Amino acid sequence: MPPTQPPSITQELKNFYNSIPVVTRALLVATTACSITGSLGLIPFHSLLLVWPAVTRHFQLWRLVTTFFTGHFKIHFAFNLYLLYVYANKLETEIFLNNPADLAFFFLFNGGVQLLLDRFWSNTYALQQCIMPACMYLWCRKNPQQEVTFMYGFRFKAMYLPFVIVAYEFMTSPPGPGPLPTIFGIISAHAYHYLKWEHPQQRGGRSFLETPSFLQRLLPPSRATASWQRPGVGHVWNSQGQRQQGPSTSTASSTSNLFGGRWGRGRRLGS
Repeated sequence: MPPTQPPSITQELKNFYNSIPVVTRALLVATTACSITGSLGLIPFHSLLLVWPAVTRHFQLWRLVTTFFTGHFKIHFAFNLYLLYVYANKLETEIFLNNPADLAFFFLFNGGVQLLLDRFWSNTYALQQCIMPACMYLWCRKNPQQEVTFMYGFRFKAMYLPFVIVAYEFMTSPPGPGPLPTIFGIISAHAYHYLKWEHPQQRGGRSFLETPSFLQRLLPPSRATASWQRPGVGHVWNSQGQRQQGPSTSTASSTSNLFGGRWGRGRRLGS
């Protein structure tokens, strides 16, 4: 029997692309497309940014959307895009497993809150950097006791990660918006978590946030039930925000690197 040919790089990339969940994939494609076309000058970069006078006086409403997908195509952008993939993928395969419409609504709600913050607090022009912190914050709220590793091997519980990121950006960011985009992302994700799960659990009753029916029709559940879980992807959460039991091989005590990898207790990337 002749030896099988290893898959080509093109096929590997295609397989990786197809393995990305649908909402995360759409988010990454839109972010990459807007950022590349703007950075290469195929579309004037400034026309993609959120400039409020252009929106309110000249009705350039597309800026309200493109601001979430536009960034300078540099090393920092690539790093942020990778973290966006990691945490958006975690949300879609754990917290919103089999419910892509709920994840899409999470992004829409966060986008609305971030636009309000940008309008009445400080205009940051590019809200693309707000999305990843929002994903990270929600994942950390659902996995507060999980151990994470942040730069040079510092380990702590996930509940502290968003605030460590803000402090780090405050100390290292050049002049400009600084940690404001991250703060906007944290605030919007906290508002979602509170209205969707925390307040109903404390007060009883239904959630304040229900996914619109048009999103449910556009993005139907990927399976008949959301109680199933693939091994190794973490925990599953139902619509009430309660952790469901499943055959996962992950545990809350395993160490999760900031970059999204699991290296076992005490191991770091490169060790």
